[in-house]
Amino acid sequence: MPKLNLLNFQFFLRSPSLLQALLHEALDNMRSVRQRTLLSLLGIIIGSASVIALLNIGENTSDEAARQFKTMGTDLIIVQDGFGIGVERKANPIERQDASDLKQEISSVSVATPISSYSVKAGWSGRSLDGISIGATEDLLTVARLQLERGRFVSDLDGYDTVVVVGSAMANALAGDGKRLNIGDKIRMDNYLYTVVGILQSTPRNPLLPFDIDNALIVPIKANRRMSTATGNISNILIRVAEGRDPIQVLADVSNHFRERGKAAQVQGALQLIEGMKKQGQLFTWMLVGVACISLLVGGIGVMNAMLAGISERKKEIGLRLAIGADRMSIMTMIVCESTLLSVSGGVIGIVLGLIISILFAVLSGWDYSLSYLSILLGLGMSLATGLFFGIYPAFKASEMSPIEALRSE
Repeated sequence: MPKLNLLNFQFFLRSPSLLQALLHEALDNMRSVRQRTLLSLLGIIIGSASVIALLNIGENTSDEAARQFKTMGTDLIIVQDGFGIGVERKANPIERQDASDLKQEISSVSVATPISSYSVKAGWSGRSLDGISIGATEDLLTVARLQLERGRFVSDLDGYDTVVVVGSAMANALAGDGKRLNIGDKIRMDNYLYTVVGILQSTPRNPLLPFDIDNALIVPIKANRRMSTATGNISNILIRVAEGRDPIQVLADVSNHFRERGKAAQVQGALQLIEGMKKQGQLFTWMLVGVACISLLVGGIGVMNAMLAGISERKKEIGLRLAIGADRMSIMTMIVCESTLLSVSGGVIGIVLGLIISILFAVLSGWDYSLSYLSILLGLGMSLATGLFFGIYPAFKASEMSPIEALRSE
């Protein structure tokens, strides 16, 4: 085992001219075996680019999901009827009156609207589609922040009238073939004809809601009992928190409200889902980064193989250096310098390539791009660590050579 002289190593670091000479020599050696150098460099580039791209894409995906969710409001709470589920089987189901009670008894609740939903078969102009009928009050327009493209929304004054407001995607699907669904048209929903009184603008999918508004058929909550499978029970209550109130505290108040009344209600808030989505996104991103690190590991092994092959070809040169007075530390520094330069060069190129890939992905997806500085530090740090780690063994092998045997080698 060669004796490592740390004083000599400190001298190398403090001598800019010597470091420049080592870097220049490392570049010359890399140029002398260009094909092998390029193949090793390619492995590092692919590994570093994968780490950078996946970290940035994962973070931007998580940010975009949260951003879309936040545009719908973080002050949204949904109460789901848990009647007939598990240990709650004997509990009382939620009722329409509960929505009114929430608004009256909890001052931090701005709006609370009941909803009933059933699967239906919708048909118009010879087309038939599976859809969902949502029984709602006029407050749904406010709570879900819906926008009308044409016509009006359902009202409490509609009572049991067979009128319907059609979601944007459902309207387009029912029309088809260049036709257009108009106000006043009749849509068959199961065994009844409903008159179209409004058509909604396209609405982003809200993960908190148990249905897709764009593909829904919204009818007065009383009229929804006409559906063939309807029981009259409501399935959800949507709540909008009053401005300036803490959604987390309101969530707790609503949960306590139903618990005290023995109601089988499951209460969930938008902030809870956002935090859950972020954690899942981070976990998924780091799993992908772990896969990318395997690629970087393979690249590091390629660097080590290149260094070992280079040492085998440069036995005479190394033996001559040892014979004329070069110490073991000098030889080790020379080899580690070459492997580090190779890895860092590949890392820098990989960082640039990874950033380009992640930016293109964001642009093509129509997302706002946000740079993850952690990815750059991680990519560069891992490349540097790869060069040092996989350069140490070849460096030891080179420094352990016997000058006489090295000079005799062919």
